[in-house]
Amino acid sequence: MFLKTTSLFLFGVCLLLSGLPSAKAQTALRIGEGVVGGITKKTPFDATTIRGLFPQMKVTYLQSESAESVSTLRIRDKSDEVIVVYPKSGGKKIHSVVVLSNAFKNTLGPRIGDTFEAAFGKQKYQCAAGTESMSGYVICSAPKSTTIKYVFSGTWNGPDGKLPPANILKKWTIEQITVLFK
Repeated sequence: MFLKTTSLFLFGVCLLLSGLPSAKAQTALRIGEGVVGGITKKTPFDATTIRGLFPQMKVTYLQSESAESVSTLRIRDKSDEVIVVYPKSGGKKIHSVVVLSNAFKNTLGPRIGDTFEAAFGKQKYQCAAGTESMSGYVICSAPKSTTIKYVFSGTWNGPDGKLPPANILKKWTIEQITVLFK
């Protein structure tokens, strides 16, 4: 009886652990100062290299057909887009990575979906109203970071190009986390 109970317990533990991400997968889903997963400022803007860093995900190269012709690498986990990688001019190095999924753990704390109030609390913040394609968003520098920006979205009927009042902004949520590579 003891052997049967122990075997069932160990089988249950194995099933539980098999659902947890591996240490490598956990590292791949981290955002930090100048890093997203394994992407750093030294990582080339190259689909093969990025696929190697996110082997469980689908990486596609897209060239826009707009007048500005912007190339991106888009990373999907199943059907959800989780990362967009933008190149520097010249297309060989990475300019920025936009994280769209709350599956990524931010070493600074805030994650996709967190409110402005949760992200900043009573701390001072440096934010600007988005312009052009980012109109209607608020973009804030992460405290204690020179490379991480939080992009907040919410509802406000105020003028374009202006920050919402603090009592409204505190309810807005992080929609994207952008890491810049200098």
